[in-house]
Parts: sequence; structure tokens; C-alpha cells
Amino acid sequence: MNGVCRHRNVLRAAAGALAAVTAKNASAQDIFVASPPDVAGKRVQSEYEAKGFDIRGVKLLPRIDSGVRLDNNVLSSGADAQSDGAATVSGVLDMRYVRPRRFLQASLTAETNRYFDLTEQNRNNYSASLATGGLIGQSTNYYARAAYRNQEAARGTSENDLGFGAPLERKSVDISGGLSHDFGGFGVRNETSFSNIDYGDVETADGPVSQDFRDRNAFSNSTTLSVDVSERMALLANGMVSKSNFTNEDAAEPSRDSRSLSAGGGFSYNLTELVSSSVIVGYRKTDFTDEGYADFEGLSVAASVDWHPTPLLSIALKSGQEIVTSAFSQVDAVTLTRTSVTADYELLRNLIITGSIGYARENFENLDATAERYDARLGGDYKLNRHVAIGVRGSYADRALSSAAAPGQDFDRFTLAFRLSVMA
Repeated sequence: MNGVCRHRNVLRAAAGALAAVTAKNASAQDIFVASPPDVAGKRVQSEYEAKGFDIRGVKLLPRIDSGVRLDNNVLSSGADAQSDGAATVSGVLDMRYVRPRRFLQASLTAETNRYFDLTEQNRNNYSASLATGGLIGQSTNYYARAAYRNQEAARGTSENDLGFGAPLERKSVDISGGLSHDFGGFGVRNETSFSNIDYGDVETADGPVSQDFRDRNAFSNSTTLSVDVSERMALLANGMVSKSNFTNEDAAEPSRDSRSLSAGGGFSYNLTELVSSSVIVGYRKTDFTDEGYADFEGLSVAASVDWHPTPLLSIALKSGQEIVTSAFSQVDAVTLTRTSVTADYELLRNLIITGSIGYARENFENLDATAERYDARLGGDYKLNRHVAIGVRGSYADRALSSAAAPGQDFDRFTLAFRLSVMA
């Protein structure tokens, strides 16, 4: 493997390790520049891939999904679990302009969910994104992405953990970009991101409840360095600065604005051609603008392992811990620990089975309270041909909170979904 490709892979591995604890997707700037790896879950089966329409070098890939989802605890409630079903319909339009050294992609998505009985939980979601990336010379690659999302988050989701009212409207704008360069045995990757999140009021039987206190802007810049030690191993160093500003706080309340600095080091190691790993251990410090909130600091750990035991099976492990701020004024800091394992199995050329299990633990520092969540997912898509696919997915989630966090809010939840996809 040449140095340029090696450092792209190493730096992406570092990004994947960081994503394990930051809930941030690793950048996908090489998705159209380099061929996908020949492993389960990513292997291209050309006879089953949608062709779409080609208009002056721009490929249009429309898709319509429709289905039914069954849920035994729609509101993720521990006290009054309500089961229901929902009909779902979504439309997706991808537009891709691809050249050997660069790409441009735009995507539009619209989705609606209609419940059979709990109609107050009906919701619509819309999103749009634009991404570009490519190579500069033989040693530099770049990417940039902008996305808008208008989401109505149902109760019980990570975006709407209030436990009351109708779906919560959440609008977000995310802008990110990155640049990486290989100097021959030494690689550098820099990524910058900005996001704006705006929450609507929650509609209840007693009237709207304002969620303006959760509106915020966030900025971060991360730099990762990679130095070859051997053909299989590289040393990694990462530094990050981030800032969070709440835009609609009550002037009479303490400001929750904060700034964080973190630094860490680790390594990327390829045990064999089929097993790769990455570990970064760091230290993070967060300072609040207002002295009403206690500054905090602590250890951050991120690790990832990718294993391909056979050409038909891929397994990915991600684990880590970090300290983060909270959108709620009652909580200063949260120590978040997460671990997940995902497996892709190519049962047939046109049938990929995907399963995952995960664990997350939140420690609310100033409340002496904890929350634990277990989840498992299993599903697959059977492609009848280029134009039609049938999907089935099941999920299980279990959440347990200590009495100091939210008494009586423990719950478990099962869902089973069936989907029909039609592509051009």
C-alpha cells in the first residue's frame, strides 16, 4: 500500500474511532473518489444496483419507500406503554456528478409517518444536503458538506426526550469541511464543522410549551496527525477545540455557553489485511461562561476495530467514553460511555443481513444520577432486481434510569418494520 493511500485509511480510521464517542459520522469524502472496499456490506453488486437516469453526466437516482411499522411502546413510556402501528412513505432523490478525481452530490428526502390510533404523533420529516470532494494532486484530498433537516421528533427519541406532548419540531443546519495531506510517512487531516439547532414549541392539551432554551450554535475544529512507525502501525495525535452558544436563553438565568479543548494520542494498527484497529486516549476540559456552572474535565477514550473474517462477513466494534455538556439547565455535565458491535453478512448476492447490539451509560455528574440503555437491531434488504427491494427490520431498546434521574421512566420497546423500495 502506498503512503498516500495508507494515510487516507489511517486518518479515516482515526475519524471512525472519534465517531465512536462523539456521535459524529466519519467523513465520507472518498465515497465516490475511491472504489468501495470489497467486503460484505460495502461490496457493489452491479447487477442489483439501480441505474437511475443520466442527464448530461449527472446521474439521478430516485427512490420511493413505503411500509408499515409495528411498535409496542410508541411513546417510550415506563408507566403507560401504548402500542400502535404506523404507515410510512418516503421519497429520496440523489443527484451525483462523478469524475475520476472529484464528485458533487445533492440529496433531497421527504418522509411521512401516519399512526393508526395515536394520530397526535403523526409527523413529517424533510432534509436536503449538498456534498463535494476529491483529490488535489496525488497527496491531498478534500470534502465539504452542507445539510438542512426539518424533523418532527416523536416522544422517546434522542431528539425528543421530554416524555409529553406532540412530536417536537427540530430544525438544524450543519456545515462541515475537511482537508487531508500526505507528506510521505506523515499525514495531516483537519476538519471543521458548524451547526445551528432550533426547536419549536411542544403542543400539549394545556397549550404550547416553549423549547427555545434548547436552541444553540455549535462550532468545532479537529486536527489529526499520523506518523508511520511500520508497515502495519502508525502513531496518531488529535487536538480539538469546540464552542457551544445557546441563542435564546432567559436573561435572568445563568448562561450555559461553553468552550471545550481536548487533546489525545493513540495508534492505528493493522493486525492483518483483514483486521484493523484504532485507539485514541485523550483529555478534555470544558469551561462555562457563567460561574453558576462548574467547569469540568476528564478522560476521553475512543477505539474501533474492523474485522473481516470471511469475504461474506464484516464486523465492526466501536467503544469510548467522553464528558459532554447538556442542553438542560439542571445538568452541568454528562459522562457518556458507549459500546456497539455491528455485523454485515452477505447471505446472498442480493441479500445483506445486518445486526447490531449496543450499550450506553450516562452519568449526570451534579445530580449523582445515571441512565443506561441497551439496544439491538436486526434486518436486511432482499433485492428482487435493480428496481425493487423488500426490507424487514426489528429492534429492541431498554432504558433504566436511577431514581435521582427520572423515577418511573424505565421502559423497554420492540419495533418491527416492513418496507418496499422502488428505484429507477
